[in-house]
Amino acid sequence: MVNLSPKAKINIFGKRIIENGLQDYGLNLNDEKMLLTALDLQVKKVHVTSLDHIEKMKKEIISSINESDSYVIINYLRISLGQSGGGHFSPLVAWDKSSDSFFIMDVSNTKYN
Repeated sequence: MVNLSPKAKINIFGKRIIENGLQDYGLNLNDEKMLLTALDLQVKKVHVTSLDHIEKMKKEIISSINESDSYVIINYLRISLGQSGGGHFSPLVAWDKSSDSFFIMDVSNTKYN
Protein backbone atom coordinates (compact mmCIF):
# COMPACT_ATOMS: atom_id res chain seq x y z
CA MET A 1 0.00 0.00 0.00
CA VAL A 2 2.81 2.43 0.69
CA ASN A 3 3.54 2.49 -3.03
CA LEU A 4 0.20 4.27 -3.49
CA SER A 5 1.13 7.09 -1.12
CA PRO A 6 2.60 10.40 -2.27
CA LYS A 7 4.70 10.36 0.91
CA ALA A 8 8.17 8.83 0.87
CA LYS A 9 8.34 5.41 2.54
CA ILE A 10 10.77 6.72 5.14
CA ASN A 11 8.21 9.35 6.21
CA ILE A 12 5.49 6.74 6.56
CA PHE A 13 7.65 4.41 8.62
CA GLY A 14 9.08 6.95 11.01
CA LYS A 15 11.27 9.80 9.78
CA ARG A 16 9.68 13.11 10.64
CA ILE A 17 9.44 15.91 8.14
CA ILE A 18 8.69 19.49 9.09
CA GLU A 19 6.65 21.68 6.76
CA ASN A 20 5.47 25.16 7.74
CA GLY A 21 6.52 24.49 11.33
CA LEU A 22 4.38 21.34 11.62
CA GLN A 23 5.78 17.86 12.13
CA ASP A 24 4.43 15.13 9.90
CA TYR A 25 5.30 11.46 9.88
CA GLY A 26 3.40 8.26 9.49
CA LEU A 27 -0.09 8.17 8.04
CA ASN A 28 -2.90 10.44 9.12
CA LEU A 29 -6.62 9.92 8.62
CA ASN A 30 -6.65 11.65 5.23
CA ASP A 31 -3.69 9.56 4.04
CA GLU A 32 -5.41 6.34 5.11
CA LYS A 33 -8.60 7.30 3.27
CA MET A 34 -6.61 8.11 0.13
CA LEU A 35 -4.78 4.77 0.22
CA LEU A 36 -7.93 2.73 0.79
CA THR A 37 -9.77 4.63 -1.95
CA ALA A 38 -6.85 3.92 -4.32
CA LEU A 39 -7.59 0.23 -3.72
CA ASP A 40 -11.14 0.82 -5.05
CA LEU A 41 -12.71 0.54 -1.61
CA GLN A 42 -15.66 2.69 -0.61
CA VAL A 43 -14.49 4.76 2.33
CA LYS A 44 -16.40 6.95 4.75
CA LYS A 45 -14.04 9.08 6.83
CA VAL A 46 -15.39 10.46 10.08
CA HIS A 47 -13.25 12.90 12.03
CA VAL A 48 -14.56 13.12 15.59
CA THR A 49 -14.10 16.55 17.11
CA SER A 50 -16.61 16.22 19.95
CA LEU A 51 -18.73 13.61 21.64
CA ASP A 52 -21.99 15.54 21.19
CA HIS A 53 -23.47 12.82 18.97
CA ILE A 54 -21.86 9.79 20.59
CA GLU A 55 -25.01 7.61 20.60
CA LYS A 56 -25.61 8.18 16.88
CA MET A 57 -21.95 7.48 16.14
CA LYS A 58 -22.00 4.31 18.27
CA LYS A 59 -25.10 2.99 16.46
CA GLU A 60 -23.44 3.59 13.09
CA ILE A 61 -20.27 1.78 14.18
CA ILE A 62 -22.23 -1.19 15.56
CA SER A 63 -24.22 -1.39 12.33
CA SER A 64 -21.02 -1.37 10.26
CA ILE A 65 -19.38 -4.04 12.42
CA ASN A 66 -22.41 -6.29 11.94
CA GLU A 67 -22.33 -6.03 8.13
CA SER A 68 -20.32 -8.81 6.45
CA ASP A 69 -18.88 -6.49 3.79
CA SER A 70 -18.08 -3.52 6.02
CA TYR A 71 -15.11 -2.74 8.25
CA VAL A 72 -14.34 -0.07 10.81
CA ILE A 73 -10.80 1.23 11.24
CA ILE A 74 -10.08 3.70 14.00
CA ASN A 75 -7.23 6.16 14.25
CA TYR A 76 -6.60 6.98 17.88
CA LEU A 77 -3.94 8.49 20.10
CA ARG A 78 -2.25 5.71 22.07
CA ILE A 79 -1.61 7.85 25.14
CA SER A 80 -5.40 8.18 25.55
CA LEU A 81 -5.35 4.48 26.54
CA GLY A 82 -2.26 4.74 28.72
CA GLN A 83 0.04 3.36 26.03
CA SER A 84 3.27 4.83 24.72
CA GLY A 85 3.49 6.16 21.21
CA GLY A 86 1.41 8.44 19.05
CA GLY A 87 -1.39 7.95 16.57
CA HIS A 88 -2.37 4.41 15.62
CA PHE A 89 -4.76 2.63 13.23
CA SER A 90 -6.57 -0.53 14.32
CA PRO A 91 -9.78 -2.28 13.30
CA LEU A 92 -12.82 -2.38 15.56
CA VAL A 93 -14.16 -5.91 15.36
CA ALA A 94 -16.87 -6.29 17.98
CA TRP A 95 -19.13 -4.53 20.43
CA ASP A 96 -20.08 -5.99 23.81
CA LYS A 97 -23.54 -4.86 24.86
CA SER A 98 -23.17 -5.79 28.55
CA SER A 99 -20.08 -3.63 29.05
CA ASP A 100 -20.98 -1.16 26.27
CA SER A 101 -17.47 -1.40 24.89
CA PHE A 102 -15.76 -2.07 21.57
CA PHE A 103 -13.02 -4.62 20.91
CA ILE A 104 -9.99 -3.06 19.22
CA MET A 105 -8.03 -5.68 17.28
CA ASP A 106 -4.63 -4.13 17.89
CA VAL A 107 -2.36 -4.68 14.90
CA SER A 108 0.78 -3.13 16.35
CA ASN A 109 3.92 -5.20 16.68
CA THR A 110 5.30 -3.02 19.46
CA LYS A 111 5.04 -3.70 23.16
CA TYR A 112 3.56 -0.96 25.30
CA ASN A 113 4.76 0.10 28.74
